[in-house]
Amino acid sequence: MYFYSYDCAEPRHLHVDRENCSAKFWLDPDASLITDRGYGRKELRDIERIVSCYEMNGTNSAEVTLARVLTVEVTDDTLSVDLEDGRTVSVPLGWYPRLSHGTDSERNNFEISGAGYGVHWPDLDEDIGVQGLLLGKRSSESPSSFERWLERRNEKFQRDAA
Repeated sequence: MYFYSYDCAEPRHLHVDRENCSAKFWLDPDASLITDRGYGRKELRDIERIVSCYEMNGTNSAEVTLARVLTVEVTDDTLSVDLEDGRTVSVPLGWYPRLSHGTDSERNNFEISGAGYGVHWPDLDEDIGVQGLLLGKRSSESPSSFERWLERRNEKFQRDAA
């Protein structure tokens, strides 16, 4: 659950609670993490990005829930993720080079991960979170890292073919 309020003469802030995790962000002048219990560093960065992008429009409280993944479909040009709240997020497959270079079999071998807030493709070593999809975040893998992955992949295919 996400909400912000005015508490005990504290500045405007936002509480982000999920299962056994809790974080608190000051909102003024910019979003900044104040306390964290249980979230990982990557999750906190994603949450902070969402908090920074979220405009409160001058209201005293707001509630936003991130939805869990229900289904995933990968076509030759699109990644589509259906969320439990009814939304479908579709992005170009080219945003994720490992997926775009994967075979149909590799693309269809995925696991819903991160308590339902992410998708993992073990054959491609690719992980994509719901937050990133909702923010329109492309793969942040460096070109040199992707090139090394592609070389190892090609070597493996050659060994398997021999």
